[in-house]
Amino acid sequence: MKHFLSFPDILSAVLAYLACNPEIYFTMRLCLCLFLLICTPDIYGNTLNRYTYRLDFAADKNQLRVQLILPPAFYLTFYIGDEQGIEKLSSVKIYPRNGKPWRPRIAHNRMDIGNADPGDTLRYTFDLNAADYRNDVYTLPLEQLLWRPAHTDKNEALFIRIHLPETMRASLPGTPLGAHLYRLKNMDYDWPALMVMGAIQKHSFTVRGTHFHVTAPLRISPKKMAALTDWLTLNARSVAGIYGGFPDSDIQIILDVRHAREAVPFAHVLRGGGAMIRFFVDTAYACSDFIKDWTAVHEMTHLLMPYTTRKDAWFSEGTATYYQYILMARDGRLTEQQAWQKIYEGFQRGIRTARKRTLRYLSAHMNRLHAFRAVYWSGAAIMLRSDVALRIKNPRSRGLDHFLKDIKITARRQRRAYRARESALPVIMENYARFADSAAFPVNEAWLAHLGIHIRQGKVFLDDRAPLSHIRKAITLSY
Repeated sequence: MKHFLSFPDILSAVLAYLACNPEIYFTMRLCLCLFLLICTPDIYGNTLNRYTYRLDFAADKNQLRVQLILPPAFYLTFYIGDEQGIEKLSSVKIYPRNGKPWRPRIAHNRMDIGNADPGDTLRYTFDLNAADYRNDVYTLPLEQLLWRPAHTDKNEALFIRIHLPETMRASLPGTPLGAHLYRLKNMDYDWPALMVMGAIQKHSFTVRGTHFHVTAPLRISPKKMAALTDWLTLNARSVAGIYGGFPDSDIQIILDVRHAREAVPFAHVLRGGGAMIRFFVDTAYACSDFIKDWTAVHEMTHLLMPYTTRKDAWFSEGTATYYQYILMARDGRLTEQQAWQKIYEGFQRGIRTARKRTLRYLSAHMNRLHAFRAVYWSGAAIMLRSDVALRIKNPRSRGLDHFLKDIKITARRQRRAYRARESALPVIMENYARFADSAAFPVNEAWLAHLGIHIRQGKVFLDDRAPLSHIRKAITLSY
């Protein structure tokens, strides 16, 4: 951090002067100390160091012009989160308040601005010809667009003010502060985030105090858009029902229209700058196809947890996978039998794709091995075992529902990736340790039978006389 003449600097100079004048030193020191005690909390507690980026769309050159006036105190080194963005940026210069523009030194994804002063302006352009553009909408990774500090503390904040033609609109992560201004959540510079702009429509709804901001191409009809908003609202309510809300006050949702073999072929969560979910959807499918789909429940459940490192994907993905059919049973889209049938079939897919390889190995190499089903469903089985164990230990407990509530603040304040052991309950880590290096799947038919889940020729039958059938019912049939 580069500091400039501030209140403590002035105070130190005055105290040094008084030290040379003993006759007034003690009286004035007392007065100044009282002033410091009274005023400093107000000076520093209410002062926010703002990095406010201005983005202007230059249609003639198909560029975004980026401008940042450096605040009173700023970091001497800025970063681009994704080095692929370097090729899309040009004309990077510092414009002093007095003097000639100069080029900062750039090496890889790092830029040195140590010779700049407060009030100087960083300017550069981003080439939109290299951006993802479809359905008259640009989709831009913010980690390729913004030269920014590596991190910001609680007394600093990043804002983006965007200026577009009247025919275009934009949506960004974080908190909207008006039609053109957003405040990004404090995250490290390399966390993925998206900005969309172009011919888009924007809608919103609120669930348990969280505002969902939905962005979609303008080409989607009002009737279809209303149905998609209802679909998202249904799923948000289901997930919020776990403990009564979400960690974040604002969640951005992007609907990206594609032709596919199902209504929702893919979706993923992004957390850079604020919670965001990007859904790939085929709007040719009927509304009923969206209602039956589990993807939105899965992705929204991720937002109840802090982001976990990929080595511990069994934990984050296992939790979201475990809940996807449980919540659809709780909100009435599935019967209890249908939910456990789908969970059992998921376990079988996990067993087949694991091919006797250990969960620790599969988690560490999930992307390379394409072992997603094995990791997701093995993790879901560990979550089921843990949920049952918590409810057996304390009959009044709601198991994993209470666990997710307990980590709400961690998820809200997260600024780095967590390991599973940092946020998971001991019982979860104990179950993981038991099966991490074993080729055995965490649950089998004998274990499921205790819950009253019996399998005959691949079909699930429920037995309410089983010793733990009341726990099975509590998991699937009530919030």
